[in-house]
Amino acid sequence: MSDLLRVAVVHEDPWIFELHGELDLCSAAQLRIVCDVCGPSGAAATADLHAITFVDAAGLRALINVQDRCLATGIELRLVNPSRALTRVANLVGADDLWAA
Repeated sequence: MSDLLRVAVVHEDPWIFELHGELDLCSAAQLRIVCDVCGPSGAAATADLHAITFVDAAGLRALINVQDRCLATGIELRLVNPSRALTRVANLVGADDLWAA
């Protein structure tokens, strides 16, 4: 795929990230920055997923892993506005409960 993943910080305190592009095996490691920049436990962060154009199973797994990693370090990571591509893959594997209400 050619549209590489870009993680943009939109706001600090509370942290808001926008993810743009393709979330797959090659780009999944870039998600680590979400937990890394949030700092100490007790922080809150939101990842806006509206601009994800492609996702595969490895990308979805990476998203779940980063949410789990944040939680383990005391950071509440909310996943919001999933793109159509992301919603489709999550629905196929029964992971459609990831999105914040």
